[in-house]
Amino acid sequence: MMKKKLSLSQQVLIFSVVSLVWIVLYKLMFLEIGEFFPKAFELGEIFYAIATSVVASAIFYYIVVYRPAKRNLELIRPSVDVIITQFLTIYMSIIEGINRYKGNSGSLAIPKDFEGFRKYCEGIILTDKAPIIIGNPSFQPKDWFEYFEYFFFQENNVILHLHNYWEYIPSEGKTILQELQNSSLHTCINSRFNGASNKMYDLAGPLLNHLDILSKVPATLALNMKI
Repeated sequence: MMKKKLSLSQQVLIFSVVSLVWIVLYKLMFLEIGEFFPKAFELGEIFYAIATSVVASAIFYYIVVYRPAKRNLELIRPSVDVIITQFLTIYMSIIEGINRYKGNSGSLAIPKDFEGFRKYCEGIILTDKAPIIIGNPSFQPKDWFEYFEYFFFQENNVILHLHNYWEYIPSEGKTILQELQNSSLHTCINSRFNGASNKMYDLAGPLLNHLDILSKVPATLALNMKI
């Protein structure tokens, strides 16, 4: 399991607390103890000066950097939340279209395992007319290739809007967005003129992987977005 990376503010807090503890112990306890080795007092004074600088820097960081950044994050957070929920809308729209084509318009569920999903994709020919994409305005793709290209465009458009708040997007969020844009489904759809299979059955793996990434984007961004 990957360890959760500490934010800059958390790192500053840890170093400042450790430094403050050292200052207190040094002034109240260590100075009362005799030197364990030559130049121990001078070395202690050096560490005391460093610890004092760390605490002063932490206070400066809190006042000048952290508080304004946190205030800005609170101001833009509602806008970002609205943007990232669009990934979930895209995810549900893709599944809803497949289900309608399969005659299961009342459900948004799909098999989560590869074999189950692959079987579910049987009978869908990518060059056939895809279901209409309901929106404002609605769009009728001529085939499934155009169907997925439409949603690729929507995903890129949402990511483009997020670039307005890029400095607040965590590294975990940027990584998963890159995975979404570089998923193997893009390669499969873009290779339609190069002898690629026209059966969705053969695209089940890349499609399921793309949907899995897409479903995780909102939670990843919302969970890790902090100062």
